[in-house]
Amino acid sequence: CDMGLGRGQKGTAAKAAALMAGHAQINEYGWFHLAANPSWKPVSTLDSSGKGYMHSLHYLLPLLRRGVKTGDTAMIDRFYFLVHDWFTDNKPGGPTSRYAWGPPIYEGFRSLVLVCAAAGPRGNAPWLLKALKQNGEMAARADRYEGINNASLHQSMGLYAIGVAIGRPAWRAGVSTSPRRSFQA
Repeated sequence: CDMGLGRGQKGTAAKAAALMAGHAQINEYGWFHLAANPSWKPVSTLDSSGKGYMHSLHYLLPLLRRGVKTGDTAMIDRFYFLVHDWFTDNKPGGPTSRYAWGPPIYEGFRSLVLVCAAAGPRGNAPWLLKALKQNGEMAARADRYEGINNASLHQSMGLYAIGVAIGRPAWRAGVSTSPRRSFQA
């Protein structure tokens, strides 16, 4: 997955090792203890943006990149477990939805993580297809599209990526239920 957030970066090995040790650093927004089975609830070590970025899952990509590159199945297993656990624990309207399904920028980033997961060694898992569809459906909702700034750009790019990954031409074209939402790829 050599696109956007999936691209390799300096420090991938160290980031993957830290994640395996239970330490998730979310850039300047803080860090949190990544439990064996996370609750995905807000934590005091993250600022308000970090509490949302926790749900974008982009910080988990070093596990997939490093695991695939080195053949480390423990890292690959952990990556897919965490993404699946997030999907299972964070239904729209659920107790963590304020951040999990809060500002659409987070689902935009998460869309790219899900597309990278689909391109990975376990990309054909039925739960992953459901997660891609759910994330795409949320991103395509007219009432969730702001139509301004980088949040909408990331939301639209995520919707496009999912549309390509699962073969939804309308999402690739930027079509939703909103007459004001449209972008040309």
